[in-house]
Amino acid sequence: MKIVLSRRVYALSCGVVLLGLLAVNGQAQVGSALIAAPWQPEKSFSATNYFIGFESESDGAGFDTDLARGVSFGRFRLDNQDPRAVTFGWLYDHTAIDSSDPLLPERLVSVAFAAGMGLGEIGDGWELSFSAGGGTASDKPFADEEGWYGVGSLVATKRLDQRSALTLILDYDGSRAIFPDIPLPGIQYTVFESPSLRYSFGLPFSTLYYQPDDRWTFDVTYIIPIGGNAEASFKIDDQWSAYGSYTGTTRGYHLDGEPDNERFFFQQSRLETGLRFTPAPGWRWTFAGGWAFDQEFTRGFDTRDDDDVRELDDAAFLRVGLRLDF
Repeated sequence: MKIVLSRRVYALSCGVVLLGLLAVNGQAQVGSALIAAPWQPEKSFSATNYFIGFESESDGAGFDTDLARGVSFGRFRLDNQDPRAVTFGWLYDHTAIDSSDPLLPERLVSVAFAAGMGLGEIGDGWELSFSAGGGTASDKPFADEEGWYGVGSLVATKRLDQRSALTLILDYDGSRAIFPDIPLPGIQYTVFESPSLRYSFGLPFSTLYYQPDDRWTFDVTYIIPIGGNAEASFKIDDQWSAYGSYTGTTRGYHLDGEPDNERFFFQQSRLETGLRFTPAPGWRWTFAGGWAFDQEFTRGFDTRDDDDVRELDDAAFLRVGLRLDF
């Protein structure tokens, strides 16, 4: 019984560190979360897909600007019985920009693939895993040579006791909004108090998951210096749930023809409320709407020193999503 509990604590400790990051940015699915986020028992395929669209206007410039974004990210593993099995992850993120504004491109696209696996115990109770891959983030994906980038990560986790774990991360992401040119270390101290309460503290992010009863769930992630997300959900019945959330994201791209050390960023914050519907095991639909604000296009090497290009007015949006787990 003690061994089973230890394995469960280890998996949940890894997951609470990284699943919050996954919620904020699909890019994590080809990074650390690919290898460290735990799988549901006997599952080997997980995918999140959604479409979001809204109409806005370039702030102070008078250009109508409509954005439509389609996203798909997920992963699959070759053996659903082996926690160290080879796992593949993907990301497809396409934002179409319909505007007469001469400062904005027609599209911003990210496509990435990665593979990872567990390497086993390396001594003194540390479990090591790694991932590697690459992709393109550009207004002209695949055609823009400067838009290609690599990703890779090393994750080492050690159980400190039956309820806590320490995780060390070394993560490289050439599409990262800050410090894209160097691997960044991370450290997390994670505590699994119970199935209804777990949390982590560290850099670059901290998380909290709390379920006070059978209906309410609270999930918070803060990422330095990007922002994060917070969500409260309420279970209506076995198929329906309602939720409200805040999400802040920053995405970086290279524009074809621009210098290789200059990128184009889109920053956005969203308040969202909606319903989730689970018609059958492994299927979950999301129907939501909300308010997008703090929307800004900037230009620079990374967000430490970027210049304003154009701000967008606040706008209402609609989002439809489908999550699959098999």
